[in-house]
Amino acid sequence: MKYVLVLAALSFSCSIADAEDAWRDLSPHRSGIVKANGIRLHYLDWGGSGQPVVFLAGLGNTAHVFDTLAPKFVSRNFHAIGMTRRGFGRSDRPETGYDVPTRVADLAAFLEVMKIQKVILIGHSLAGDELAAFAIAHPAHVVKLVFLDAAYDRTDALPSVGDLEAALLASFAAKAPQIPADASPVDADVIRGKARFGALWNESLEAEARENYEIGADGKMKRLPRPPVQALRDGSRATKIDYGKLTPPSLMFFSVDNPFEEIPADKRDGVKGAIRAFSEHQHQRIATLKQNPHVQVIALSGANHYCWFDRGDEVVSATKKFLAAKP
Repeated sequence: MKYVLVLAALSFSCSIADAEDAWRDLSPHRSGIVKANGIRLHYLDWGGSGQPVVFLAGLGNTAHVFDTLAPKFVSRNFHAIGMTRRGFGRSDRPETGYDVPTRVADLAAFLEVMKIQKVILIGHSLAGDELAAFAIAHPAHVVKLVFLDAAYDRTDALPSVGDLEAALLASFAAKAPQIPADASPVDADVIRGKARFGALWNESLEAEARENYEIGADGKMKRLPRPPVQALRDGSRATKIDYGKLTPPSLMFFSVDNPFEEIPADKRDGVKGAIRAFSEHQHQRIATLKQNPHVQVIALSGANHYCWFDRGDEVVSATKKFLAAKP
């Protein structure tokens, strides 16, 4: 349901980066592509030799969004891998297939090609749909699930969400930085990204900004086709997922109490009702999820939607404790 914060994730745009740009991806991963369910899917492999842990990004992101998180799970106990869903990054961008059943089929085929029989899934935001739907359809293949502000019912959007989206867009526009005339496109992207994310800006976000581009035949960077954001959102809105049917042990993080901290204080008066309605809806959602005995909820008060960026120690510690516990 958290469309407002998903929209926030998409609010900074990427421009063409110069081929001469000296930036390098420092995250310790190997990049690969596999053919699964009739399409090519890009993945990042951070290594490790234990139980496979597959990370799934939210709307608008790729596996690179976990560049700073996934390495923390690399060990003799875990093998960390990130899959980029169809339509984004270097994965294929077919015109169709953005409904939840097809996305689940993509994940199942990816795991089969990667020879992963049992998996731990960690997903952010919209990826909660894939996690829950896959686990319900293929419970024998799931060891545990971790939802990073992701376990929402996206068929149940609040009428007030539109007001919050408008307030967020206005706040982003107000924070738009001045770009120096001599700034390269990639420098301009970094400036915009830093203005948008502030202290949360990090190497994974910079890698995200570059992932929508490729080097053309002329040696220059060119933008890939725009990702099918609306098709993905529509696919999730059309699918009702019964979280009460989840049987694998599931840890669910929620960013609560002040999820709209990016709206300036002097602009919040006009959307106080909408913020209150969203908060009530969110806490009701948490109460409903807790009725499932397989679900553990951790509410992170005031955390960003990308909760591992600002509350990383808590997220990593709680997740490792959860994964180490016997089912």
